[in-house]
Amino acid sequence: MNLGLYTNREAARAHCEDYARGGQDDVPFAWYPNDDNEAVEGLFVEGEGSDTGFTVTAVPVASGYDGKADE
Repeated sequence: MNLGLYTNREAARAHCEDYARGGQDDVPFAWYPNDDNEAVEGLFVEGEGSDTGFTVTAVPVASGYDGKADE
């Protein structure tokens, strides 16, 4: 499930946590990096180690175009 694109990791994490929480305010979460790719973090229920299935992935995005950069 894709919950959207964000310009910062904190906003993406907050959206995942709210969705995974399902209206329960007392669910503690922890984020852990993926062993194979540090750009990917997985959301787990803290203490249980249960994987929620939600991930946040950092994606490099260009902020502009430089036509001469590809030369």
